[in-house]
Amino acid sequence: MNAVRNGAKLIAANPDSLCPVPEGYISDTLAIAKAIEAASGRPIDQVIGKPSSFYGKKILEKLNINSNRCLIIGDRLETDILLGKTNNCRTCLVLTGASRKEDIEKNKIYPNYIAQNLQYLFFMK
Repeated sequence: MNAVRNGAKLIAANPDSLCPVPEGYISDTLAIAKAIEAASGRPIDQVIGKPSSFYGKKILEKLNINSNRCLIIGDRLETDILLGKTNNCRTCLVLTGASRKEDIEKNKIYPNYIAQNLQYLFFMK
C-alpha cells in the first residue's frame, strides 16, 4: 500500500476474488488487490494474468506449442476457461471449484469439455 501511495503500479495477477479450499473459501488476488486499492487511494493499473491474451501468449511461448495442441483445464469459467477461449485453446471445466455447471449458461462461457473432477480426466473418452 505504501509503495502504491508513493507511485508504484498496482498490477494484479488475476481477477479472482475468492478461492475454494476444502474448508470453504479464502481471499484470492483481486480481493487483496482491492484492499490495497482502497488503502492507497489508487486504482489497480492492470490485471495481467488469466484470462488475458498476454498470459495466454506467454503460456504458449513457454511450452513452445501452437494453441491447437493446448488444453486449458480449470475450475473457473471467467478466468481459466475464458483464458483458453481467448487464446484459441480447447478447454475443460472441472466442477470441483468455483464454477458450477449451471454457471455456463448464465455466463455464456462454453468449455469444450466438462469433468466432475481431475480423476475423471484420465478416463474421459
